[in-house]
Amino acid sequence: MFEWVFILISSTLFPFIFIYNFFYKTPFYLLECIAISFPIGIALSSFFSFYIGVFFQIYLSKSHSWIVSLFFFTLTLIELNFFRNQKRNQNQNQKRNQNQNENQNQNQNQNQNENQNKNQNQNETIIKQLINEIYTNGTFSIALFALMILFIYLFHIHFLRYTPDGRYTAMNGFADLPFHENIINSFIHGANSKWKGMNNLKTLFYSNEKFVYPIICNYHTALLVGAGQGGLREMLIIPSIMMIFSFIILLYFLNLRIFKSKNGAVISLFMFFFSGGLGFITFLKKLLTGNDVNLDNLNYVQWIDKGKEYFWWNPVDAMLINQRTSLFGYPIVISIFILLWIILTVDLKTTDFIKYAKAFSLAGFLTGILPLIHLHCFFAVAFVSILLCIFFFPITKPNQWIKYITSWSVFGIVSNIIAFPQLLMFFKRATKEGFAKISPVWIGENTNPFSYLFKALGILLILSIIGIIFLNSKQIKFYISTLLLAIFGWIVLLQPWKFDNMKILQIWFFVASGVAANTLVRCWPPSYIKNEKPLIKFMKTISIFFIIIIFISSIFSGYISVLRLPMKIAGLHSNEDYIVGNWIINNTDADSIFFTDNDYHASPVSTIAGRQIYFGFVGWSMNHGIDYVKRERKKNEMMRLLDDLENQEKADKFNQILDEEKISYIYLTGYRKLSDSVMENLDLKEVLSVSHITVIQRLYPHFD
Repeated sequence: MFEWVFILISSTLFPFIFIYNFFYKTPFYLLECIAISFPIGIALSSFFSFYIGVFFQIYLSKSHSWIVSLFFFTLTLIELNFFRNQKRNQNQNQKRNQNQNENQNQNQNQNQNENQNKNQNQNETIIKQLINEIYTNGTFSIALFALMILFIYLFHIHFLRYTPDGRYTAMNGFADLPFHENIINSFIHGANSKWKGMNNLKTLFYSNEKFVYPIICNYHTALLVGAGQGGLREMLIIPSIMMIFSFIILLYFLNLRIFKSKNGAVISLFMFFFSGGLGFITFLKKLLTGNDVNLDNLNYVQWIDKGKEYFWWNPVDAMLINQRTSLFGYPIVISIFILLWIILTVDLKTTDFIKYAKAFSLAGFLTGILPLIHLHCFFAVAFVSILLCIFFFPITKPNQWIKYITSWSVFGIVSNIIAFPQLLMFFKRATKEGFAKISPVWIGENTNPFSYLFKALGILLILSIIGIIFLNSKQIKFYISTLLLAIFGWIVLLQPWKFDNMKILQIWFFVASGVAANTLVRCWPPSYIKNEKPLIKFMKTISIFFIIIIFISSIFSGYISVLRLPMKIAGLHSNEDYIVGNWIINNTDADSIFFTDNDYHASPVSTIAGRQIYFGFVGWSMNHGIDYVKRERKKNEMMRLLDDLENQEKADKFNQILDEEKISYIYLTGYRKLSDSVMENLDLKEVLSVSHITVIQRLYPHFD
């Protein structure tokens, strides 16, 4: 019962114990240890589960889930025993040294007592350590609680919300969620339910095409659903809550470490989550003039001027709820940035090389697992890390060159050994037209780039540029590395759809939001002093007022964008869709290919049953770089033939194409019905009719 719970607990405990024993206090806080453990645990359990299927043909089921759980529980017990023995040996060595040095001077005894007190502090219970961190970061703890309530509610309304009429979603979930359902259900009971490896996965919206996409977040959901006692909705929500919890904590600590201000780090959270440009001005103009503001329809971040789309997405609205790969990949990216910041800002001369190499190894491992979690994240980390390696090179300290180069070599070797096998599946697709070409995002907008980007990002862009004057040399080097990533994303198109570049621009904004927040904190006037001159007090009051206005202006558009999310609910799957989908699951072969008479992206054939569609939603084929033009023409030809199957010549042609494309079922919607004579002539049988949906089986297909 609740096998999915054991998977989550066991796979999270294993990395947590490892990170806690190796990296707690040197360099991580306890909250960071917990936050980093979530994405690592999800990734490790997914990889292990996937390759159980590859090597042993044990696919998603309760027995499969128990194998995963027992494996990680066993590793955890071995790990606990190892660290317990290590600590016992350390204590014995300390006692032995103490006995040997009894006659030494008082200062040495005092040093030993200090070491013992340090060990006692380390032996405090994790609960006490956690409470202490929550208390010392009180403002952040309140912000974390508020943001978690917001995200839990948004996950609730977006992920297949139950209603008497079927399942609903909100706003962008209507476009994005069906794509993830395709992948998840293909692993549970569909075309990929008996996978052979990463290079043998099938694309559901374009039959007989290899599927090339980072699968881990959706495969993990399939793993949890396959374990039993949990529906798809619940298994979408629970890991998402874990990942957003991880994301918020890590983003706070990243900016706390870089800019050394707790208040600034908290402000950076709100600047990131509610980022947006100048759309609020359009909103206020409409509001003040009595015009309809269309809050439920209009996105005041992406659409500012009438009919003009700007290149920015609010991360809550468009990324962290619906772009599941981003939600799972971003915490890992921030973890890597935290590690790199810590490593690059210590004194190489006095730092123990082993500790230095361990931190680089962990950063390399986290980078290496990224390709199948989020490929854009892997590219962004590789891009930024190369720049950091160059910018932080100790050119004036030749005695540190070997140590520096060796440490970065550890990072590169570890990350590439892990990542390279994953990258193989992406190479062929990435060489096609539309990938990695120079195409500035403002081209065709009849405006200059500075005006365009200012409208898109507003005051946040200005603060993140002006704020450079408040940074020291190390902070500047780190920030410029991410800023160059953003400039690259504004100029070079990585995929056919330009808005996919938003996935790397958000990574720049992890640090840019910290720079913007740091600017406000540094401009905040000092506290009022007793007997201070009235003019000085007045100037301070005016300064505070303007800083508050600037802060509100920087997040107002994003706030409107988030506020509108619950206001427009869309039906995704009707009850009839589930009847059809479940019938297909129980009565058709998992490898069956369906010809559908529409390209509806949420067709129950793929999203519920996980079966392949001959040619589904064209937008997904375009975004994935599939050469779909010939098939689109052929489907259009089939649609014309379908409407005139009484003609024997056309019926024969239609049947021939069905054989060539290995299509076993025809899925009709709306008004389309085939006559009895056509059904008999083509050896077809109506096997299901529900409401407006008809499923027809080919009785004697002739596949080569």
